Amino acid sequence: MSIILQEAVDFLNDNLNNVPKIKEIVISGGFSGVLLDNGDMGISMNVRSGGGSADEQGIKMLDELIGKEGLESVDLLQEEEGYMLASVRVALLNALSQPFMGDEYLCSCGYKVDSEVSSGFNHLVGEDETIGIVGFGGLVYKLAQKAKSVFVTELAPELFESIVINENGISKAPTRVKLIPAQDAGDSLSKADAVFVTGCSLVTHTMEELLEQCRNARIIVYGWSAGFFPEPLFKRGVDMIAANRVTDADKMLDILKNYSIMAERFFPKACKKINIYKNQTP
Repeated sequence: MSIILQEAVDFLNDNLNNVPKIKEIVISGGFSGVLLDNGDMGISMNVRSGGGSADEQGIKMLDELIGKEGLESVDLLQEEEGYMLASVRVALLNALSQPFMGDEYLCSCGYKVDSEVSSGFNHLVGEDETIGIVGFGGLVYKLAQKAKSVFVTELAPELFESIVINENGISKAPTRVKLIPAQDAGDSLSKADAVFVTGCSLVTHTMEELLEQCRNARIIVYGWSAGFFPEPLFKRGVDMIAANRVTDADKMLDILKNYSIMAERFFPKACKKINIYKNQTP
């Protein structure tokens, strides 16, 4: 387990009373969800390639976690390899963290919380800035329209390329952003003005390395996987976390079970966005 996630576990061990048990686990085409017996729920991206598929041995292990205490289950998952189990572990931590993710508690810790989140991140970047994005997602298009230049790093950038064939010949897209393989992105990340890092980096075990590479930039961690108490990320230079809280667990379970890779478009029906800033006056 990464140091960041271990610190999140340590916080829960010190502060969580009456540890809830795992009631249900759902693994869909792109996400994992964990429901606790107190009604709290967490989700996380599930990287389906590179060890993210639902193998028989992993499913059997998860079946044995039903009815076990959440923190005990985190420890049992700690030594397991593979993205699928890592995704469930992060979702479980997010679920266990829900008592500490309310506005009042976070503000009492000195953070600024914005629960009335407007869509988009354009207000966080300047027109003359170079922006890095770790993980190709929906924010790419809008940021590319505003910033001077945008690059995106991906473990498999070829999956996000398009082939264009017209009277001018054959070319590749995207044209608005530059795609960079993750293993080659260190230099670009170190020179960026701001970097948006997907919370899925916690699942792929790359978050610590990424935060070190972009330590000179403003850092925003975004996405469904970044739903735990934020201090472990803030102490490593993150300026803002764009997270989500599950507000309707029954509806979220239904979405994960029935909409597979299309599930994310329905998440707003069961979640609430929350932006958490490191300081009260960012």
